Amino acid sequence: MKKLAKTIQSKFLSATLALNLRDFLPDPLTELNDISGIIRTLLNVFFGGAGLVAVFYLIYGGYLYITSGGGEGAETAKKTILNAIIGLIVILVALALVNFVWSRVTGQGIEYQEIPEGTL
Repeated sequence: MKKLAKTIQSKFLSATLALNLRDFLPDPLTELNDISGIIRTLLNVFFGGAGLVAVFYLIYGGYLYITSGGGEGAETAKKTILNAIIGLIVILVALALVNFVWSRVTGQGIEYQEIPEGTL
């Protein structure tokens, strides 16, 4: 069991080190030199964080459902999963609405950062 835990830990650590965080953080000299760049960066961080929380909430609901053993625990887990899905839908609708308003106000869409090739 300890060997399995060490293997999983080393794989996770190597995957984390392979991910270069500088690829995801904005360059302050080029991206944050005007108010639209600051707002665009804040929106990207906000929607990314909200999506991440909703996905973790969905995974937590699945964990609760698997370990519930039926009964009232299963109902609570189903509500958790349903709430996480509703949260994801709300986040996506809000993202589409903000992107629409942003493109009308500034004339440009919100740019989303892609994961660089070969980092994962």
